[in-house]
Amino acid sequence: MATELRDENVETTTMTKEDKGYVDIPDSPASLCTVQNARSMAECVECRKPRVIYLYRQMTERQQYSLDLGLRDWEYSCGSPLLPPSNPVYKSVMCRSSLSCESPVEIAYIRAGLGPLNICCYCCSESKGQVEQELHKTVKTVLPICQECLDCGKEIITQRPYGNANRQRSEINTAVKQLYCSLLCSCISDIQFEKQNIR
Repeated sequence: MATELRDENVETTTMTKEDKGYVDIPDSPASLCTVQNARSMAECVECRKPRVIYLYRQMTERQQYSLDLGLRDWEYSCGSPLLPPSNPVYKSVMCRSSLSCESPVEIAYIRAGLGPLNICCYCCSESKGQVEQELHKTVKTVLPICQECLDCGKEIITQRPYGNANRQRSEINTAVKQLYCSLLCSCISDIQFEKQNIR
């Protein structure tokens, strides 16, 4: 049987995360990471990919100044905090925390027009990224990809397919137009028939 020895005079303290050296990384909720909230762009120091900076509202001049100072003094890499914890906008201005250097360029970067639109979404080679125009017939957003990445087996990234709802809505609109035209034609022919009978 093991006995536990305790010294009555020793004070026990619990260490907090800050005492252990942990940094509280702010979470980037899905409601924040949308095209509407895309405000700016930061570049990863390791992979050189552009990463979208999100904020719920438009940046004030003070927030923009704090962001610029923080990015100048702090090296951002994918998945890490965008700014140092001492920055005043540390918990409100952020990048996606789930990204890694292997992650492609975000769709929000392309849709918000935050930088050059002809970069490859995987390797970021400038002016080599091309959009498959044939895919635009079935989806609204297609990210540019270079031939080298296609040859390596990387997939073309698409979003927002034209769905059955749009097709059904279009078919309904066409049917309504046809019905309206047929009713209009029958009304016109009835009016013409009545005019002939009046004479």
